[in-house]
Amino acid sequence: MNMLGAYQKGTSVLHRLSPSALVASYLLFLISIILLSTRVIGIGISLLLVILLYRTGGIKLKGAFKSLWKFRVFIVTVFLLNACFQPSGSPLFTWWFVTISLDGAMIGLRMIATVVLVTLLSTLLTSVATPVAITDGLKSLLHPLSYLHLKTDEVATVISLAITMIPVLARESRLILLSSLSRGAAVKDGKLREKALSFVPMVLPLFLAAFRKADELSLAMEARGYSGERNRTKRKSHYSKSDACAVMISILFSISVITLKGVF
Repeated sequence: MNMLGAYQKGTSVLHRLSPSALVASYLLFLISIILLSTRVIGIGISLLLVILLYRTGGIKLKGAFKSLWKFRVFIVTVFLLNACFQPSGSPLFTWWFVTISLDGAMIGLRMIATVVLVTLLSTLLTSVATPVAITDGLKSLLHPLSYLHLKTDEVATVISLAITMIPVLARESRLILLSSLSRGAAVKDGKLREKALSFVPMVLPLFLAAFRKADELSLAMEARGYSGERNRTKRKSHYSKSDACAVMISILFSISVITLKGVF
């Protein structure tokens, strides 16, 4: 089973793009989706864009939605936090001090759509590019800032390591859950409060696993003589026509979104 954010080998157009072109296109599309998600028609356009990109990359969108469904509690929490703190408009639901209005519900739904679309786009990036490729792309894009004496290589490495740890921690949490179930833990039984309390004993092992993985990674980097201050030898990627087309399409799409934002 493919974890959310895990790299998937392939020979699609997106897999063959250079790291810098792929990361640049991702950032431009990310900004466009965030700008479009303020209106319903914009959400529809963003969804069509994500579907088209997934088909171009040869990645199954159904699998991404399946993995995303595991975070439904977080998604519902995002909706409630946005819907309950918008007192304007006619109230749809009132309980104690909680009031959900029509405007608040619409804002909550738009926020959910934004979170889902951004997550799907980010998942696509990590599915068609390895962490090393993403690091190289970030370094290329951040290289102009190095003239301001900023440590761009270290920043790119930290971001790449954070992306790498997402599927690792997801795998660790699944193993901890399965081991708890094998010991007779009633994680999936009972009321909501009982379910929430049953997950508390799993938090400490997950934190310990995260620190252990981070320690192993630091030892591996140290053993290989890694130093962010030194220039490292690597194979240089060259821009192709596909890279130029991908960047040009993402730029034109972003310009169109900014220009026509008032229409949406």
